[in-house]
Amino acid sequence: RFHHYPAQLSGGEQQRLCLARAFINEPDIVLADEPTGNLDSKNSGRIIDLITELHQVKNATIILVTHEQHITQKTQRILTMADGRIIRTSRRSRKSAAGYDLTRLFVGSEGTLGVITEITLRLYGIPEAITSAVCTFPDVESAVNTVIMTIQYGIPVARIELVDETQIEAINNYSKTDFEVAPTLFLEFHGTEAYAVEQAESLAVIAAEFGGGDFKWTANTEERNRLWQARHDVAYACKAMRPQAQIWATDVCVPISRLAECITETQADIKASRLLAPIAGHVGDGNFHLCLIVDHDDTDQQARAEALHERMVMRALAMGGTCTGEHGIGYGKIDFLVAEHGEAVSVMRTLKLALDPGNIMNPGKILRV
Repeated sequence: RFHHYPAQLSGGEQQRLCLARAFINEPDIVLADEPTGNLDSKNSGRIIDLITELHQVKNATIILVTHEQHITQKTQRILTMADGRIIRTSRRSRKSAAGYDLTRLFVGSEGTLGVITEITLRLYGIPEAITSAVCTFPDVESAVNTVIMTIQYGIPVARIELVDETQIEAINNYSKTDFEVAPTLFLEFHGTEAYAVEQAESLAVIAAEFGGGDFKWTANTEERNRLWQARHDVAYACKAMRPQAQIWATDVCVPISRLAECITETQADIKASRLLAPIAGHVGDGNFHLCLIVDHDDTDQQARAEALHERMVMRALAMGGTCTGEHGIGYGKIDFLVAEHGEAVSVMRTLKLALDPGNIMNPGKILRV
């Protein structure tokens, strides 16, 4: 049970009443924003007293989000632990070798170790010039080999996205585009105007060596946006292929040297399973996504989809990859985490029990405790 009490309050007394209401309803976690008005010491003390009482008596976790220094002197809060402790996991320096890398630990925990209450993001400037391109290939292997060669040549491509022929057909139908129905790479280059053009031209030469055709590139902002919008709409395009069904998106990631093999075998498996499942991937890092379009009321189709998904994950693991590159474990891949990491999962469980012994943080995800 999770209660959130926002800051649309005029003073500390009203904030105290909200917390008292939380006390009566016995939540597991209370997230209370600081009231918008300034707090005097009397009301601040009442809030702190009530928080302490709520924590001790009801065994709940209290997260008091402050925007000024009225209640405590600590203003740089990154995340709150299960026991209510608030910690900062990093500083502003560009690098650090001080202690455990808690930032990566908590970011990768899917909310099972703590609640992130404040983050600092790195901002990147907009490049002087941005060039986008699209290129079709006779097969997935040719497209992936183009990517591998591009990386080996050191061409700094900002984005490299692959969609298979099933996905490109869905895109055409949904976004009213006219891309050739074939495995396709979407690419983007950043830099000075001359450098961005040079990168695009260099990649066009590499693509031609692997049978790439109809290489089109543009620096026009509107044309670039139209091109990438089509790629961003893949989920909607998949749903439109079979409106009465549901989409089940999943992913794996393999070494890029095994990517073409993994995708090709998965495509053959999809066909043999008599399922509809377009593929899109961030091929620059070996990550690809399968969008299974399944009618969950059809038990036979659901069973075939689950079997296909399991084979895809185990195929990726056999190739030295991971069961998920981006989506995470959640509920659905708990067993695959064990298959991938083995005894290391027991170490993860030890960490979970040490930091969240009550199992109140996103229980049931990643691990069975």
